[in-house]
Amino acid sequence: MESSCSHWWHAPIYITVSIVLAIVAITTTTHSNTKPQTPFSSNQDSLITHQISTNASRSLRNSGFHFMSTLLQISPKLFLPASSSTIFAIQDTAISNISLPPLLMRDLLWYHTSSVKLSLDDLLKQPQGSCVPTLLNGKNLSITKIVNQERLVEINGVLISHPDIFSHGLY
Repeated sequence: MESSCSHWWHAPIYITVSIVLAIVAITTTTHSNTKPQTPFSSNQDSLITHQISTNASRSLRNSGFHFMSTLLQISPKLFLPASSSTIFAIQDTAISNISLPPLLMRDLLWYHTSSVKLSLDDLLKQPQGSCVPTLLNGKNLSITKIVNQERLVEINGVLISHPDIFSHGLY
């Protein structure tokens, strides 16, 4: 029988992520431009964002992206500031041991999130070397390799391993 303490090392990661997200949420709130909204549109937007983030988080978790799933569940507005976004999820093994200050962690996550909704088909139609805009102001990702026959795309030299995990509100 497996010990209940076998995953003890997850706790410091989740605590660190929670602190980082709290700081990011506070700094984002203080620096954001707020526009007046009617109570109905604000509530409706919030409900839609919650439903999308919950479904997307579940999809990421089911595909093995536990760290990114947790971040999306805790702070959906970090990834989904607009109605259409694409998250290039970072593998747990690559991000779980990262120790960055909160603003750099936010920048890393924004660099892995595009402000444009892109499916694998959309990426396959792009010419190799084209750029994908990110939420990080002035920074783009580059499509470095496309193999149409095998439906493979590399972004900045990293193969998209799980394309279209969540699109159109389905998982």
